[in-house]
Amino acid sequence: MRVHRRNQCQLRPKASEAATSTRTVTVINDKGRRRKVLYLSRHPDYIDDSLKPYGWYKDFVLGDGREHGLSPEYIAEYIQSVDVIEDPDKTRDNKQRATLGSLGR
Repeated sequence: MRVHRRNQCQLRPKASEAATSTRTVTVINDKGRRRKVLYLSRHPDYIDDSLKPYGWYKDFVLGDGREHGLSPEYIAEYIQSVDVIEDPDKTRDNKQRATLGSLGR
């Protein structure tokens, strides 16, 4: 899957834009089929690489990656390799994991 060349420059938000912005981009799958998708981007100045996601969030991302046919190599390198932390809010953790369970993940 790749982003259509015409939209690549739109993925880099201007410094004056908000920390998070949404864009509609055209994605082309391996069969050449085009689809418009909503893309959420984060301005690099607002990215903190020291933060780690909660385990339940990573499980959602893993499930979505598999559901959408990401390659096992991509999943291993960019999703499974991400370190997580335990959610200190046990109620939220249990609720999110119940949601994961109801989705069959």
